[in-house]
This record gives sequence, structure tokens and C-alpha cells, in this order.
Amino acid sequence: MKFFLTIITISIFASLVTSDDTTITTTPLPPAPASPESQQSRIRDSRNHFDECIKELNIPDSEIKYYNTPNLPEDTPIGNCLVKCVMEKEGFFETDTGFQVEKLYKESMFSRIFRDDLSGQFLEMIKECVQSADENQNVCKRAYLGFKCLKDKNEQFSREIQKNKLN
Repeated sequence: MKFFLTIITISIFASLVTSDDTTITTTPLPPAPASPESQQSRIRDSRNHFDECIKELNIPDSEIKYYNTPNLPEDTPIGNCLVKCVMEKEGFFETDTGFQVEKLYKESMFSRIFRDDLSGQFLEMIKECVQSADENQNVCKRAYLGFKCLKDKNEQFSREIQKNKLN
């Protein structure tokens, strides 16, 4: 697993929000299981986006190993901009407008398979991450902090749901 797979995980299991005034309905859609072919295509696209960002940011070959990991890159200017670049290429973030709510929420598995209260809880969790990240003026840092918060909260949310399933 590589960093770019973390981006895929977020896109599949999470969604992002731009601001509090964004209205998104949480009515579950019918589950849309991804075919193995579409999953493989998504992984290929994400890998290509990651590779393009490595080139665009002129990250030397000797440093790629620090970013080509299952973990989130270090909280450094290059790591922050790598996250921003990949998220932009995936369509989840834009420099001018920030996190792309509609696209990510609609792609979110949580928005499709959970009842309204869980989907709504997830949406509120996302709003907290974005609002916190939006306090940062540096666009790369903002993308990084939002993504990190989302990743951490997504893991926590998933654990809570799994725990509740077992009880």
C-alpha cells in the first residue's frame, strides 16, 4: 500500500466539506458496488496522479521513498503540497475554493449505505475537519491538515461503527 492508496481510501470511505453553508442531503442512495475493473481503474488513475505530482513538485528520486509509503507524508512544505496536488488531480480540492463537498460526499460510501443519522454524523465530522483546516492561510497546509483530520476521523468513525456492529 502506498500514499496514493490512502487518497483512494479517503475518496471511497470519506467525503469532504467546504463550508457550513453547503447543503447536502443525507438520504442514502442505493449501494453502488464498484466492479473490480472500476476499482483497478481508480487505483491506476490515483497512481498516475501521484506520479504526476512527484514530477510537478520536482521531488528528487532520492526523496520519493519518504512519500511512497502507506502513511501520510510528513508535515513538511513538500509533503503538504504533494497531498494538495494529488487531491486536486482527484478532484477533491481546488486552490481557490478548497475542499469539493458535493463530489466527495456523493462518492462517499457512507452517504450511500448508512441511515440518515450516521451519514449526517459523518458529514458533521467532515465539517469539523474542513473548518479547522480552513483556518490556515497556506493552501498546501490547508489541504494537508484537512486530509489528515479526515483520515484520522475516518479511521475513528469506522472503528466506532464496527464496535457498534459487534455490540
